[in-house]
Amino acid sequence: MKTAIRQTTEVIVAGWVPSSSGAERGALGSLILGAYDESGRLVSVGHVGTGFTMAARGALLERLMALTTTDSPFDRPAPSWRVRAARWVKPQLVGTVEYREFVGALRHPSWRGLRTEINARDVRLPA
Repeated sequence: MKTAIRQTTEVIVAGWVPSSSGAERGALGSLILGAYDESGRLVSVGHVGTGFTMAARGALLERLMALTTTDSPFDRPAPSWRVRAARWVKPQLVGTVEYREFVGALRHPSWRGLRTEINARDVRLPA
């Protein structure tokens, strides 16, 4: 049996995208993720839309609504296809994701949960 190698990393929640279909339309669809690069700039590392329970989506959305801002927190522009539907937040929440590899963006990420004990300024790009 073949098993994919998975890694974990901390990420900063920079925004979210509402769900666009089904009964959950308008609810939390996916999170827009970031990390600080070697120059200290907040850059996009992708997005994650799996790994949430319905209860976790609701609780997380409440926290995100309290951090809403009108501007992207990224120091470099985020990919344009994400920007159109994005709801930006202050980059304060840190979470853990599991992923397959990092190639400028996280491949196949899955949300594992918030990390309240980690300061967002300490989150760096995956090695």
